[in-house]
Amino acid sequence: MLRKLFLLFIHISLIFTAPLSYADATEGELFGYKLGDKYTFTDKTIALPHGKEFHTLAETPVTPEDIEYVLLNITATSHTITQMVTETIFENNQDALSFAKKYANILRAKYGKYETKPIAFNLINFDSVFPSILLQLEFEDTHMLTVMFVSTFPSSTKGVGVTPRAKIIFESKKHKDMINKEYKDMVLHETKEKKSLQGL
Repeated sequence: MLRKLFLLFIHISLIFTAPLSYADATEGELFGYKLGDKYTFTDKTIALPHGKEFHTLAETPVTPEDIEYVLLNITATSHTITQMVTETIFENNQDALSFAKKYANILRAKYGKYETKPIAFNLINFDSVFPSILLQLEFEDTHMLTVMFVSTFPSSTKGVGVTPRAKIIFESKKHKDMINKEYKDMVLHETKEKKSLQGL
């Protein structure tokens, strides 16, 4: 009886985490997408400009059942995927932390040899002053994966609070450079076009 229950548990676990198991993060692949690929817009694409890039809701993500969506950050003109983000929100810190720990452990089991110690300045990339990085993986000099837990503000903090959440961030190490280059080229092109029309 115990053996049957154990096998059932393993079977359910494999089904639940299969989307992460079959992806190959070492090659830049996760959630059904690949860093560096061009994202094709359709009539159902939801993409919003955000600074020098677009934030795009992935239309056909491959994820475990408890990850609801994947946000793709893409460059302004070629629509190259430079970053993938999942964010799962919870009512309390404990549930958010447990969720983040679960996926940190799943990813560590498969890619543990790529684990590195998080550097303090990595925290400035996120919108909260209370994030905790549970896992950071670096794949050569090309891309990295981070699992983090974001807690609520202390009760004594005044102003807008932060909802507890767990994040998985998968990004090219040249994410910012790629975004900035394409944006600069786009602005330069638009400026040249405007000048060419002057006097007409």
